[in-house]
Amino acid sequence: ISDGRGGTATATVTITVTDAQVSVFLPLQAGAPIANQPDLVVGEIVVNPATPQAGAAAEVRVTVRNDGTAAASNFWVDLYINPSRAPGVNDPWNELCTLDPCFGMAWFYTGTLAPGASVELISLPSSVQMANGYVAESSVWPGYFANGTSKLYAVVDSWNRDTSGGVRDPNGAVVESNETNNLTERDLTVAPGVVTQTRAFPSPLSVPDRAPVR
Repeated sequence: ISDGRGGTATATVTITVTDAQVSVFLPLQAGAPIANQPDLVVGEIVVNPATPQAGAAAEVRVTVRNDGTAAASNFWVDLYINPSRAPGVNDPWNELCTLDPCFGMAWFYTGTLAPGASVELISLPSSVQMANGYVAESSVWPGYFANGTSKLYAVVDSWNRDTSGGVRDPNGAVVESNETNNLTERDLTVAPGVVTQTRAFPSPLSVPDRAPVR
């Protein structure tokens, strides 16, 4: 150290440096927004009377609900009676028969099912007066259950094959937010009864193929 007049001296100086914190701000890129989608589920399968007798009049009602955030339309719903296995999408009821005679129903919903809404499908043939009835040419239902009936399944958005029968879309006709909740099932007790067959029932495999949905 010099005083500027020729005098000098020595000294020891300690300097402490503390690491500075540096913040780096990176730009955030938002992903594409998730589009609203429907989510079709089968709410319940109701049978009236609750314990029907084989050969006696019975009614079936299937409730379908839209739990999604967008409307859905133009989809199939199948009812399976004692199928050979749990059905899935693109399994029409008539390809999984085990009982003889084998019955089943298929509905095609052409309305618009809004988010949060539900529709009740009934076991009567579709007509101008019965818009939520089943498609007659895709169903075999005499209005009663056969002896041996013990299990019912329903699948919503159950069909989307092409004209050759090949799978057109493994998820059906409606793109949904959840494709794993389209099946419901229930046990059913059918009391034995005498079935008086007044007409020949068509073979399940003779039920014509359905037209592709989309």
